[in-house]
Amino acid sequence: MCRMPSCVATVNARSRKRRITADHEPYSMRAIARDQIEVMRSLGHEQFRLVGHDRGARCAYRLALDAPDVVTRLAVMDVVPIGDVYNRADKTFSLSYWVWSFLAAPAPVPEQFIKAALFLWSQRGQVAKLYDDPLAIWREWADDVRGEPVGVGHFIPEEAPDETTRQLLAFLS
Repeated sequence: MCRMPSCVATVNARSRKRRITADHEPYSMRAIARDQIEVMRSLGHEQFRLVGHDRGARCAYRLALDAPDVVTRLAVMDVVPIGDVYNRADKTFSLSYWVWSFLAAPAPVPEQFIKAALFLWSQRGQVAKLYDDPLAIWREWADDVRGEPVGVGHFIPEEAPDETTRQLLAFLS
């Protein structure tokens, strides 16, 4: 169990490369989110703050939607909720993000999170190019949303580690 005032657990999601199967559910964001809960519980945490970038952000907000009593704070980077992605998709989106069309899922999505969320996005990336106000999109999904663009490319944590850390520490504390 992590007993320090703050600790970080980084987890690699299960991989599709290990076994090809027609059953995709074990590799869904929902299944991977359940794995993350199990990992955190095994470390002694029934509730935790959660940070995700790109696919990790999709897994993180899926986890927050499915288990709002577990996630006390959510920070996502460089994605908007997939339902809004498809509702706002146009020719530009289709040409730049065509592969993500496979993420469309029939299951209903709850209307909003219960807890607070931080959203950081790349000022030079596709989110900024495709959406005039991506923060407003997240505000439709959560009660308390904060965030801002970061003046780097898509790899926010790698390209702006100090800014990412500053934002996360301020939000998560």
